Amino acid sequence: MKKTKSGFLTAAAVLSALALTLAGCPQNPEEGGDRKDKLPVPPAFNDTAKDYYNVNASIPAKTTEPQIAAFKMSTLLSYEIWWPVRDWAEKPGADYTFANPGVMAQHVSDPASGTFSGKPDTKSAADGGMYDNKVPGTNDTISGLCNKPVCDVSLRDAIIWCNALSESEGLDPVYRDSSGNILLDATKAVETLIDPEQMKGKNGYRLPYAEEWEYALLAGGADITQAGIPGIDGKLGMYATSRTTTVSKAGYTNTWGLPDMLGNAWEWVLTEGTGDNAGKYLLMGGDFNEPESSFTSTAPRKYVAPTEIGGRGQAQSFRVMLNNK
Repeated sequence: MKKTKSGFLTAAAVLSALALTLAGCPQNPEEGGDRKDKLPVPPAFNDTAKDYYNVNASIPAKTTEPQIAAFKMSTLLSYEIWWPVRDWAEKPGADYTFANPGVMAQHVSDPASGTFSGKPDTKSAADGGMYDNKVPGTNDTISGLCNKPVCDVSLRDAIIWCNALSESEGLDPVYRDSSGNILLDATKAVETLIDPEQMKGKNGYRLPYAEEWEYALLAGGADITQAGIPGIDGKLGMYATSRTTTVSKAGYTNTWGLPDMLGNAWEWVLTEGTGDNAGKYLLMGGDFNEPESSFTSTAPRKYVAPTEIGGRGQAQSFRVMLNNK
């Protein structure tokens, strides 16, 4: 490297060395070599929450067309899981941005008049900013709302949350752009930035596609009546009722161990529509307020904008699976 007579590096040499250094380092701060070192301490879950959250329903491979690799899927995401991960993700070092805070539940507050309400996330200081219906200093809930599915989240929030959960557990975030940058901001059109090639080989969490979700629902059956869901009060799920209910592994659980696939809360899947539905994405399964007539041989489905959050008696949530691409 060229030096001056006094022994100092020339300006050209300094610039050349700097260029070589930068060429060998990731340019995007999201992918910097020290990002993992800067991440906050991972969130802690209580035992009940862990039981609801574990991605332990094993879905066997589908060998007929369209073929689907085996995967593991979670229950509906409860607020008790959503909030600690979101809180962790918004801290300095993780630097995620969510478009919506999510709410703890949705219900028809007055069925006669058709008014609806959801309990908002207030991040109250009284309990350390954790759950605003937690007994301070304990894992006990005041009303049980924390164990109900998180509602009022958009597709973009769900995508970003999957990445946050992956990073909080030391796994490789699945959703990245074509340059390999981790998608962190739900206020952007992240669904259009996802590069399928970048998903390959990542061991983190993601949303199911429609065919994966429906395959998991049917559990080898030909339609929803053959999914092995025990009919309770003549129904196959928590629908045609007045409120969301606790996420659990009991009750309307299909043969493959997945509860709440029908009713309780609509579930985002990462499948875009075509034609008139281009730019919209699928919600599947119906929610607590869906009429019983919607549940025949197939699960209810509808296309909505990726920014839609539901609200006013429409519960929108999601469940995650471990990437199998």
